[in-house]
Amino acid sequence: MHYHFSRPFQHLMSGLFLAVLAWSSMGIADVQAKGGDPTRIAKQVTVVSTQDPIPGHTQHQLSLLLPPEDGVVYSGTLTYSSSKPVEVVVLHAYDPTVKPGSEHGEVAIGYINKKPYALSVMQFSNNVEVTNSATVSFAGSGIALHTLSGEKFTATATLDALRLPLAN
Repeated sequence: MHYHFSRPFQHLMSGLFLAVLAWSSMGIADVQAKGGDPTRIAKQVTVVSTQDPIPGHTQHQLSLLLPPEDGVVYSGTLTYSSSKPVEVVVLHAYDPTVKPGSEHGEVAIGYINKKPYALSVMQFSNNVEVTNSATVSFAGSGIALHTLSGEKFTATATLDALRLPLAN
């Protein structure tokens, strides 16, 4: 099937395409110029949990899959299978100088190597219970598997992520 579009319409579409291409190229160049090139991380690991090192969480079990690194954000996909139901925890660098009012509440915070991280504890099954396996998209400073119950676990995980330097 062949479509025929008017010349003004063709010019409009060409202009829009070039504008989008230029805009997206500027965004990519901006990230690379300010923060360096992204690095792809692809790995499969089998892990055994250990005591959660975060103060106040020592009765939990944790396996850190991508540890936090200053000035870096990871964005990607995690697929795992675990011997016990686990949560996925995504860590986010946290600025403790931002003080919310009491009406806002506070996020869950944990300290790793004396640095504060906001914790996103994700649960995935329909009844908001933990699960033995899942595929998860994530973005954050680090990612871990975790049990609130404190049960020790083993897990096998596949990570496919970009390591993205933060722009200053």
